Amino acid sequence: MTQKSVIRNISAAAATTFILSGCANMPWTKSEALQGGALGAVACGVGAALFGGSKKEIAGAAAICGAIGAIGGKLLKDRREKYSSAEAMYVGEIEKAQLFNAEKELYKTQLVADISHIEAETQKLVSLQKRGKANQQALKNQRIVLKKKQEEVSKVVKNMKDELEFQKALHAEIKKEKPKDSRLANLEKEVNKLHQTIAEVEKQGSQLADLDYNLI
Repeated sequence: MTQKSVIRNISAAAATTFILSGCANMPWTKSEALQGGALGAVACGVGAALFGGSKKEIAGAAAICGAIGAIGGKLLKDRREKYSSAEAMYVGEIEKAQLFNAEKELYKTQLVADISHIEAETQKLVSLQKRGKANQQALKNQRIVLKKKQEEVSKVVKNMKDELEFQKALHAEIKKEKPKDSRLANLEKEVNKLHQTIAEVEKQGSQLADLDYNLI
């Protein structure tokens, strides 16, 4: 390795550490967290470019900083403070991720059953409405049921999306510190599982919106 490349690598590592430290110490509001993700990715990418990194290295640096700098980075920082070491956090948070994902999978299954019941009741009312025999109070009550369920689903989806950002940031953090860690594959499966669950729950939420529209 040439002296130039050694200096470049040391400088790049120092720059990355500086940028990540700066991101971690920023006052994180939701808006700042979102901005931090984008700016962090750009800053790290530019940093790698300044020190002569290849296109692959620049993209990699931007991806890691983007993941750690956004909402997931805020959650990562907050949760890290509860542990005595990074390793303790990895163990604890991977277990929590698995539990969280399993619970939300059960929620999705129950949601499908709930919506099936709500759909049957709604279709019955729509049929009565078309024949001019619908009880207006019953229609109002059903819309209240639909609205409450929509609000519930929206909150759950928001919670899952925040957790997804955290799990992605945790994966990026472990990969950065321990690129050959055997837990990375399992954590990646959890990330993909949660992503799929979110998509399915959002689909159910859209179905609720359609049912609500039919009662207008």
